[in-house]
Amino acid sequence: YEMGGLAALGGLQTRTLPGLVDTADLADVAAAIRSHSVGGNYNMIRTSVLAVENTAARAGGRVWAPARLDQFRDLATAAGIALHCDGARLWNAAVAGAVEPRRLAEPFTTLSVCLSKGLGAPVGSLVICDAGRVDEVRTWRRRLGGAMRQSGVLAAAGLHALHHHLERLAEDHRRAGELAALLADAAPGRVDPKQVETNMVLVEVADAARFARSAAEQGVLVGATGPTTLRIVTHLDVDDVGIRHAGSVLAGLLRAEPAAA
Repeated sequence: YEMGGLAALGGLQTRTLPGLVDTADLADVAAAIRSHSVGGNYNMIRTSVLAVENTAARAGGRVWAPARLDQFRDLATAAGIALHCDGARLWNAAVAGAVEPRRLAEPFTTLSVCLSKGLGAPVGSLVICDAGRVDEVRTWRRRLGGAMRQSGVLAAAGLHALHHHLERLAEDHRRAGELAALLADAAPGRVDPKQVETNMVLVEVADAARFARSAAEQGVLVGATGPTTLRIVTHLDVDDVGIRHAGSVLAGLLRAEPAAA
């Protein structure tokens, strides 16, 4: 999603591992970690960090259980590598799991959070780490063009989001669940309401891009994340009236849409 920025700007390579929050195999993760210890393969790049996204966007906003994150921490510690959390929607995970954000952050060496996704700030991401890493983070922020002037007004928006918009994330989750149930009734097999834990709904259709265009023509914006997969995200700008309208439009389109191959 970042146009190859890790490789182009950081000289980094990634390995993407399969598995959802409840199916990822720790043995597979451990086997994918490349070490330069005795017996290691010196033709390969050494693994330096294990990264986990919470919530898992491509899995439809699924939430990692704290105990599962502890297992990743133990794995990373044993391998002598860092553990990073892409916590752009960490607040959603905390609200959905009824746990403190601090508990979800505890296992990680570094953590990033986003104030615009879910919380509604116009911009703003933060990196959380120990004091020894702060200077390095600030160096890279400036090196990558992240230093800003007159940023107080944006910081104020972020503080407002943190102070006023955390608890209301439960409303987004409720609306996503209601929408998923409605669409499942309209077209059984296209949506699994049991997989909707936060503010994302995944829908299977025959042609996602065409379906998204048809929905947009009726005032409903959804994203095509694959040839046959739609991702619908609820947020603070969509109220109950908006959900009912979206549900009506999408259900009508689903009834007319042939099943995915």
